[in-house]
Amino acid sequence: MGRLTTSELLGILKNRESSYAFLSRIYREEVSPTLLKELAGSSHLAAEEETDGEGKQILDRFFKDLQDRDLSKVTEDLAAEYAGLFLNAGRKSIAPYESAYTSKEKILMQQARDEVLLGYRQEGLDRIREFPEPEDHIALEFEFMSILCRKTIECLENGDRQACLSYFTKQQQFIEKHLMTWVPYFSRDMEQAAHSEFYLGIAKLTREYLNRDVAMISLLIDESQRRSGEMMPTIRHIYISSGHNYRGHHGQSPGQHPIIEVEQVECVAGKGLVGDRYFAEKPGSKGQVTLFAIEVHHHLCEKFGQPDTPPSVYRHNLITEGLDLNTLIGKEFKLQGVRFFGTEECKPCYWMDQAVAPGAEDAMKGRGGLRAKILTTGVLRRDAT
Repeated sequence: MGRLTTSELLGILKNRESSYAFLSRIYREEVSPTLLKELAGSSHLAAEEETDGEGKQILDRFFKDLQDRDLSKVTEDLAAEYAGLFLNAGRKSIAPYESAYTSKEKILMQQARDEVLLGYRQEGLDRIREFPEPEDHIALEFEFMSILCRKTIECLENGDRQACLSYFTKQQQFIEKHLMTWVPYFSRDMEQAAHSEFYLGIAKLTREYLNRDVAMISLLIDESQRRSGEMMPTIRHIYISSGHNYRGHHGQSPGQHPIIEVEQVECVAGKGLVGDRYFAEKPGSKGQVTLFAIEVHHHLCEKFGQPDTPPSVYRHNLITEGLDLNTLIGKEFKLQGVRFFGTEECKPCYWMDQAVAPGAEDAMKGRGGLRAKILTTGVLRRDAT
């Protein structure tokens, strides 16, 4: 795998989040008619497989044959099979708990359960959800992985590289210390006990997906370590404007000064960017240059369903990637050799509801960007993407 863009990395994480959520849902309860219809009407399973493994092929065949069968009868049969497999209601019941596979006595509520519960609590979760089973049930462990993926996505969207790496590491540790110590054996037993193609396919899909994710998480950690080790963030866009469109226009229409994208710009210490409205606005201004994270822009585009919205809409000067702007408040930092001092958050205003979408002001609170002073003169250039 080559270097990933932030968008590509987010895409992989979202697929993994939905994959683990799907597996959790399947093991948590009997298949309902609604879920069966949802899966039957899908062109692919929620596990988002990139390759057609044996498990997916079996499930595809099951859903193809489902078109000629009585859906209510199939649902009833699968519910009975679920009870027989996982609720100790059959001759070939298997225990969907880590303790049953890893403890010396092969019984429930052992060390594995205590360890995963501690992991949940470290993430602020006493339990994953209201579910009357021990915490090392396979559905809860898969849901915990989905939650860790979601937290990693949030860190990536906020540009917090170190936290992102930390969550990738937590995922790898949970996979290696817990999931891989028992789920492959559980899946094997499930394959032998299942009598429908549905649960046979789920068993194989579970094992195949987990094996692939072991390799994937290693690659993602390598990518995250590379990003965390880079001291220089990326400047994705540089914008200047000769005048203010929002400031000083309260109760009026916004101004008409265009925002212009440039390939490079001269930074003048104590003044601002040459050609920009903030240049020499007043001595000691806290906002000689403004910065905004592309990760936040991508999140807002997705949140409001506006993928074509350009980052110029915020009217900030520098659009950066891979830099946690909030951590720079009250600190000196460098971009391409030019020194800056982060003064304060560039708090969003009500104009954002008009420029981006209704609700944008609230969505941007706490991540509206950074205002900074320029400490040394130099030239900034837009990085190639």
